[in-house]
Amino acid sequence: MDLARRICANAPVAVRQSLQLLESCAATEDDAWPLSDQAMAAVMASEDAGEGIAAFLEHRPPKWSGR
Repeated sequence: MDLARRICANAPVAVRQSLQLLESCAATEDDAWPLSDQAMAAVMASEDAGEGIAAFLEHRPPKWSGR
């Protein structure tokens, strides 16, 4: 349960992308890297990426929107 709470405390977009990457079952590492790059691009384009940076700079907990 502790691990589940730690995962759920992260940005929903990042958690979703991580799960999708794990579920993709890429056959090789070479297959997985492009999928990882796509996941990272989706996370960095999200509103939550900006919220995470702002929260860090303002020394406060983030308020994730899931977008």
